[in-house]
Amino acid sequence: MRHAPPPPAPSPPALLAAVLLWAGPAAAIPLSLDEALARAAQGSPVVRRAAAERRVAESRRVGAGVRLPANPFVAGSVGLAQVSPQTLQGSTYPGGSGLQWGLHIEQSIEVGGQRGLRLDEVDEGVAAARERERFALTEARAGARQAYLDALVAAERLDNERLRLELAQRLLESVRTRAQAGAAAGVDVGLAETERGRVAASVAGAELDEQVASARLRTLVSLDPDEPLRLTTPLAVPPADPPPLAELMTHASERRADLQALRADARELLARVKRLGREVVPSPMLFADLQIFPEAGSQAAQSFVGGGLGLPIPLGRRNQGERAVALAERARVESEAEVALRRLVEELAVARAAVVQRRAQAALYQEQVVPAAERTYQLTTEGYRSGKFDLFRLISAARELAEARRERTTALGAVAHAHVALDRALGEPR
Repeated sequence: MRHAPPPPAPSPPALLAAVLLWAGPAAAIPLSLDEALARAAQGSPVVRRAAAERRVAESRRVGAGVRLPANPFVAGSVGLAQVSPQTLQGSTYPGGSGLQWGLHIEQSIEVGGQRGLRLDEVDEGVAAARERERFALTEARAGARQAYLDALVAAERLDNERLRLELAQRLLESVRTRAQAGAAAGVDVGLAETERGRVAASVAGAELDEQVASARLRTLVSLDPDEPLRLTTPLAVPPADPPPLAELMTHASERRADLQALRADARELLARVKRLGREVVPSPMLFADLQIFPEAGSQAAQSFVGGGLGLPIPLGRRNQGERAVALAERARVESEAEVALRRLVEELAVARAAVVQRRAQAALYQEQVVPAAERTYQLTTEGYRSGKFDLFRLISAARELAEARRERTTALGAVAHAHVALDRALGEPR
């Protein structure tokens, strides 16, 4: 009796696939809003670029803090000294030659406090770079917060559509059962099947929207595209309205990083004007000379040691061009800051009004519209079972409930987005 050959051993890829299939789908990664903001700020290329620019600004301190404006200058000379023979009062002095050499050293020094002004200018530049880094951080966190909210809204809409599909499936099964018992007509079955198909199509569209929003969030928080997520921060109605506009304006004028950066730019340009003006003060040049004259013929060896002071006279060039450019740039930056401040008033007013109105709208849906639609659907379902209402009334009530839940989700997302806009206008990091 011949035995069947044993089955071939599974290949490593097939074995791995079998193990993964047995293990089931990967667990979803829980992600809160704060965690998403932290990951987005850490992985943002805009934030990294701003941090690099801040480090470049800080590196300027190395050159600005040098105490000597120039390196010492050393020059040496060497040559052949020739002494001719001379006859004086009947006496003849022989000539000769020898090697003569000299040394010259000079060093300029600053006496007008230029180093301190250079450091002041660098400090203001660093302050501006830090504010721009903070502004980049605020924008990165705001973008991640919007993406998180979009993903939350898409996920809640998908849950609503799936719940609606479940209700539509139950309704279809109920109508089929009634039709088999002779209590419902065939048109009711067709109507229930049509409604179930429409809801299934809505679920497919909601799934696509959720996948798009989730993919955008994964990109911003540096997660793999196929990594499952579970968002743990729910949508909610804010507990109170924001403070008055005047209070918000005071806070924003002190916190907005872009405004602070412009103000730091203006201070840096003012420090540059002061530094350019102080550089007109002449930097004295101290120098020392050493000369060695050799013994040649009847001339004995000699030496000379001396020193002096050189002083440049600022007649033609006094940094006029550089100062004019710096003053013009400062005027431009101040004008830009004034325009930004005026725009901020409008931005805050619109953002605050949006938060107040969206909050009231979301509260209405949360407290009145959705509960009323749920009660109506429950009563209509009971009436349909008892024969008081027809199928059209039940489908209409189900649609009204689904629409109310969809509008509630939209309202909650709108108030959350309005808060993002208000926080961004205030200059808050989240």
